[in-house]
Amino acid sequence: MAYIFDIFSNIWHFIKGFFQLKNYNWTNAVLFMIVLMVIQYYPLEGSAGVSPVKVAMMAVMPIIFLANFDINKAVVFGGLYWAWIFYTAYFLHPYNYRSSTVMYCAMFVVTFMVFYTLIYNKHVLTIDVFINFIRCFIFAYTGLAIIQTLLHMVGIWNLPWMNMLMWVGDETGMRVNSFSQEPSTFARTLWVLYYAYLKCNEYLQGSKVTIFQAFKGPHLLVSVCVLLDTIMMGSGTCFIAMGIVSLYFLRGYYLFLTLPIFIGIFFILRDAEIKHLERAVAVAQAASTMNAAEIRKTDTSAAVRAAPIINTISNFSKRLDDEEFWIGHGCDYSLQFRKMAERRNMGDIDDYGLIAFILSFVVIFTCCIRFRSLATILLLFGLGGGTNNVAYSWGLLYIFSATRYFYDQKKLGYLTLSGIDMDIKDDIHVPENIGITNKGN
Repeated sequence: MAYIFDIFSNIWHFIKGFFQLKNYNWTNAVLFMIVLMVIQYYPLEGSAGVSPVKVAMMAVMPIIFLANFDINKAVVFGGLYWAWIFYTAYFLHPYNYRSSTVMYCAMFVVTFMVFYTLIYNKHVLTIDVFINFIRCFIFAYTGLAIIQTLLHMVGIWNLPWMNMLMWVGDETGMRVNSFSQEPSTFARTLWVLYYAYLKCNEYLQGSKVTIFQAFKGPHLLVSVCVLLDTIMMGSGTCFIAMGIVSLYFLRGYYLFLTLPIFIGIFFILRDAEIKHLERAVAVAQAASTMNAAEIRKTDTSAAVRAAPIINTISNFSKRLDDEEFWIGHGCDYSLQFRKMAERRNMGDIDDYGLIAFILSFVVIFTCCIRFRSLATILLLFGLGGGTNNVAYSWGLLYIFSATRYFYDQKKLGYLTLSGIDMDIKDDIHVPENIGITNKGN
């Protein structure tokens, strides 16, 4: 009960902050951008399609971009990415051109440029604030997930103002989506947040967070919330993402201590006949055949994300001499394969070609993710390897970008603390020799 009280206490503290004028600053603006991009609150945004709230936020970004203009990697490579999309859509496939689709993409790109500029050039975010934000965000996710689970248990399945829309079925069992559009997007967001939490704490304390540290001290409640969410959400994707992030702990000396623990947990969960874990294992086995049709036959839902990856990799060498593979087929061509995932390619290859996909990866790996990191595996196998015009995918890139910013700061020999009195500072031990400065001094 104490843990649940702490969760809702943090949520109340988070909500109360919206009514304090001192919190309306650029720091909270970039955090708000993350929140708005990754959540989907049904009463305001609907359950699918274009969100008017997100569009309204992105519509003001060109003004903010011009007011804070700086040349950086996001501006250069993001500009090249969108310029190619416009070129191939308007000039190479004029009969399929849709200005609404191309300009919607431009809004995502410009918003990302603003976020990156505020983080990297204006230095509006500090690592302690970001860690505290992740903690509060995970607590908020967990709090709503607990409420949704309790409502499900008493037979309430549809309650839009609690972000509930009938995530239940005879085969899938009870499922919750918390603040996300659906359980699978909840899974990806949750584990990306937890990965960022682990990495930022690693940068701050100067050493990796071990699995034993993750379940004691200031990290205990966060880790417990993540595991509770994993149990409640009922998503096979969650077990895949959890497996990827768990690799963080399997390094060096601790490999010999933690590997048996993870193997034991796997067999316990398998023997417990958890349907969503069984789905994840079945999809992994189907993926090992490198046959996209086999994945779709095994799990239609998982095929939406896994089949395009397998299809792209298995047919890559065969299609290198295909012009349309390089330049695409035009706007929204991929929509015709919504129910035929085994015929789709990764990212926006079907619409704008392999060149657009390569340029999107240039943006990702120069601005958001280090190639030799777990984030790369999480991007490819947990997130599907692309962004397209999907808000939560761009929101996850914001989280990756902020995490990489603190990695770059650490490499330069210093990290900056906010100078604001926050509970998290009392919980984190910061070694004196890692070059941390206090922004408030």
